[in-house]
Formats: sequence, C-alpha cells, structure tokens
Amino acid sequence: MSYAPIVSYGEDGSDGTRAVPSYITAEAETVPIPKIVASPPRPPAPPPRESLWQRLGDLPMRVIYRFAAGAAAVIVLAGGGVTYWVTRDDERPSSTVAAPETTPTTTATAASAVASADATPAPSASPDGSPATAPATVEPASADTGSPATTPEPTASPGQDPAHKRLKPVEAALADPRIPGRPKTRKLGKLPGKPARVARWIKDRRSRIAVPRLAGRWRPATPKPFATRQVLPRAKGAGHRALLVSCPVPILVQDRLKDTALLAARWSLNHQPEGATIKWVASQPRKVGKRDAWLIAYQVKYRVKGKKRTSMAAVLLTEVPKRKPAMVFVAIPDSQKRYWRHINTIVSSVRPVK
Repeated sequence: MSYAPIVSYGEDGSDGTRAVPSYITAEAETVPIPKIVASPPRPPAPPPRESLWQRLGDLPMRVIYRFAAGAAAVIVLAGGGVTYWVTRDDERPSSTVAAPETTPTTTATAASAVASADATPAPSASPDGSPATAPATVEPASADTGSPATTPEPTASPGQDPAHKRLKPVEAALADPRIPGRPKTRKLGKLPGKPARVARWIKDRRSRIAVPRLAGRWRPATPKPFATRQVLPRAKGAGHRALLVSCPVPILVQDRLKDTALLAARWSLNHQPEGATIKWVASQPRKVGKRDAWLIAYQVKYRVKGKKRTSMAAVLLTEVPKRKPAMVFVAIPDSQKRYWRHINTIVSSVRPVK
C-alpha cells in the first residue's frame, strides 16, 4: 500500500505532514460529469411537388399510347353519333308518298334490270382451271341466282296483286337479256370433231354419279369447289379454258327438272367471259341409268379484245334420290372446236352410282 503525503497544520500553527492511505484519497468526492443528451435529428425537408406534366413524363410509353388510342376512339364515336343524330331525319324515307303505278313497260324494264343485276358474269377462269368466282357458285346458299329470297323485286303499286310483287326464279331468268327465252324441245345432234375415248370413270360421291375420265389432252385438275374437274390446255385468245365439272346443282331446285336445267344454264355464264349471251342448241329429256335427266346444250357468244368468239356448252341434270339433282357442266371454246364432239360422248357416258 502506498501513502500520499498530506499537509496539515499543527496545533501551534506550524506546518506538518502526515501520511494518508491512498484508498482514502481515492474515496474523495469528485465533481460529477455533466450528462450530455443528444437531441433527435430533424426530419428531412419534403421534396418539391412535381407538376402534372412532370408526372406524366414518368409513365411508360405503352400506357401513354393506349390512353391516346382510347381518347381517339371516343372522339370518333362521339363525332359519328352527332353526325347520325343530325342527319337521320333527312335520310328517313317518307311513308306518306304513294308508290307510282307500275305499267307493263316499267315492269319489263325493272325485270330486265333485276335479271341483269342478279346474274352478272364472273371473270374468266384462272390458268389452273379454277374460276375466279367458283367458291361463291358451288355452295347453294351463296350461288343461288334464282332464289326468291335474293332476287330483287320491282316496285308495285298499293292496289297491285301481291303475287306479282316478286319475280319467280324462272321468270327472273327469262327476263335476263342474256337468255333468249325458253329453249324449245330439240334433240342434240352430232357436234363437229371426233368422239372422245373414255379411259375410265370418276366417281362423284357428293353427286352420286360417275363421269367419264376422258383420254387424250384432258387432264384432271383441282376439283374444289366442284366435286370433279377436268380441263384442256389453255387455248390462245379463247377467253376462258375448256372444262368439265360435276357437283350437286348449285342453284335453287324447281318443281320441274327442265326448269332447274334452265337456271343451271344461266348460272354457267359465271364461267364465261363478261358480256356473254346464250343461243339454244338443244333441250331434251334423257335417262341416266333409270333416273330421269334433262339436257340443255347451247352456244355462248362473247367478245375477246373486240373479236367475236363462241363456245359450245351443255348442262346435264340427273335426279338423285333424297338429294339435290346432280349436274354435269362442260364448255369448250371455238379455238378448240375439234373437241366439241366430246360433249356428245360426255352426256351419253354419265352413270349413276349409289
């Protein structure tokens, strides 16, 4: 233990020293250290508030594009609605005006216009033998050129007989300026050329018939939209390609098979050059096996680059039990006139199948 010197004063006032233990020195009172308390930090100042345009700049571009497209659509719809409400009264037909009385002359003119509009011919066939409008002519719903539901009707007066308000399919066909009236019953004679050789038969399951597979230069082609198709090589300046096709008849079936054949002949003008007209050659009943059939043969007249041209054509319709009649259609241009005799072979070689 160490001792620290301590100075003291004696009784006589003299200075003196004595030793004091160090632990007593250590227990001497000390001045307390003042406690330092840290003040809490101030919260940071809020960032300046951005304007609306600055906040729009942070949006993704796809959101901005969608918003702009939606706004444009709303503007267009609003403009269309305003236009409709402003103009609808001017476009509304008046129901108080009486229809003019129809005279025979105006009726004939309207019927001619109806038939012309109802049977506008389609463009010529493509190089592979596929007609430009064939997809629309095979399905009965779209190719029914004689359907009463799709045939426009002439204007009738209030007192006119309702039965005359709408042309029947055959009447519409006969009013067509391309059709020279009803064909007279006449047998088909031998056409120019040599008979065709039949290599075999092609079965048309859709139509329940078999058509001859012609030898020589006849070649099978893509059948759609028909059931079967054969073509000859394209002839220069012919205006269309020779073809032989079969399918269920693509027009509205009439009560008499000869009337259905008449509508089918008119339909076939869709596969002839524009402006083609018909000249009847033959119209006669036939038999395909034990089934009733009707044949119509005709010449088709038209122009190609200002030159008069003709084709020989025929449609053969055959009754099929519980189905639409089967149709065989053949057309050969005059530039291949040596093949016209093949039409005789074709119509006499069709067979029924189950």
